[in-house]
Amino acid sequence: MQLFIILLIAGILIYVYFHVKTLNSNVKSMLESGEIINREGGFYEKAYIFTLRPLTSAEINNEFKETHFTVSVSGKTNDIRFSGSDFKARLWVTDQSEDHCIYRFEVTSWNNTNGIPKSETVILINQLLTSVEKILLNLDPNTQVRSEEVARKTSIGFF
Repeated sequence: MQLFIILLIAGILIYVYFHVKTLNSNVKSMLESGEIINREGGFYEKAYIFTLRPLTSAEINNEFKETHFTVSVSGKTNDIRFSGSDFKARLWVTDQSEDHCIYRFEVTSWNNTNGIPKSETVILINQLLTSVEKILLNLDPNTQVRSEEVARKTSIGFF
């Protein structure tokens, strides 16, 4: 019985080691290819505010349909929703005038363990945010970006 427990623990440790090694290798190649950016921990809990020139519906639809995520655009360009396997995010217009438009990007929900998304989910969120940043910078090279904390409520159920 003790031998079985020792072998079981050793097997779990070997599995975790190779899983983490593979994950780190994938992250490294994504960083090198520019698919993701090295970000500070908890970046998914922030809102990202983009100030750029006003965009047309055609520009938004053409650019965002090319992402790897499920995208739905409602209104002319006022609300873009993204769905990943374990999260949802939103990019919407908060202010608009003739010379500028302010978009806000936020991850609105994610499946979690004790309030923290899984490593794979964090990578996907990073990939989406990087895509949004690149698309908006491509549409307007003078895009300005800032981030701000988002007040969140997390409920953890025990049963």
